[in-house]
Amino acid sequence: MRDSARAPWRAILQLLCVLFAALAIPAAVCRLGKVEETEKFNRGEIIVPESMRQELRKAAPEWVLIGNSMLNSRIDATYLRTLSGRNSRKVTEGATQSAVWFLFMKQIVTASGVKPKWVTVFFRETDLT
Repeated sequence: MRDSARAPWRAILQLLCVLFAALAIPAAVCRLGKVEETEKFNRGEIIVPESMRQELRKAAPEWVLIGNSMLNSRIDATYLRTLSGRNSRKVTEGATQSAVWFLFMKQIVTASGVKPKWVTVFFRETDLT
């Protein structure tokens, strides 16, 4: 075949290779990195509202702290309890923002039946939306 006859087929083949790479490689990476929901649950990575409500009922805290990883990395509940003299409990989940904190308040704190004297929401200024 002459070069002019090969040119369209070469372009089509190159396009197919690029499309294959663009679709197949990310799909394979996602498939390999996928974690089953049951594995996440067993590792405690899925929020289970009922168990969190039970923990709150058991602890009967006067002070509930709601937030994300900023709360976990900045506040030590045991030390706070020692300093304040108040029974406190953290309700946290990393990488969450204000909509989830509202749900924590509604579905966990309020639904638990516990009536804490104080509820504090910790957030970074860029997280409040």
